[in-house]
Amino acid sequence: MKNKIIKFNLIISILLLIIGITGLCISLVFNPVKLASYNNPIKTVIINTNYEQDTTFSEIELVHYLEMLNVKYSDIVYAQAKLESGNFNSPLFKLNNNLFGMKTIGSRPTTSIGSRYGFAYFKTWRDSVLDYVIYQCLYLNNKSYEEYLYYLGNVYAEDPNYINKIKNIVKEYNLIKNKHYE
Repeated sequence: MKNKIIKFNLIISILLLIIGITGLCISLVFNPVKLASYNNPIKTVIINTNYEQDTTFSEIELVHYLEMLNVKYSDIVYAQAKLESGNFNSPLFKLNNNLFGMKTIGSRPTTSIGSRYGFAYFKTWRDSVLDYVIYQCLYLNNKSYEEYLYYLGNVYAEDPNYINKIKNIVKEYNLIKNKHYE
């Protein structure tokens, strides 16, 4: 038991060092440990996920999870998940647990456990959210709300109407969030 505690403390120390080096902004830690690495073995990110939690998906669970993780611009992230997953009904979401249409990743840390149909495959939908948080922290962390939307419309998305669709879904998110916390 003592060895497990020492290993856990070592992992947390390494994680904090990596976060400081890469600017990664994951703010919560869960159990048990899962390693996610990419091409640079020096920059291996340790992400703890709790698979003991119910992994059944619902929009309310997604809203709650985004809030629990303190995801930056969670309203936009929710809107992206809803849009990218075809209102949470796309085969990509159902087969790959991929809420955001993330492609197979090789050049950044990820929670993906592989590739199916050319897209990242995740053990749970929650891992898909964590993967997006990593993406957000690496590429979008210092952006204002409007800069964030601009980036998504000009770099992330292929649809020229993407931002308008996102803004419409954001209104729905705020209604769900307010109803959930009443």
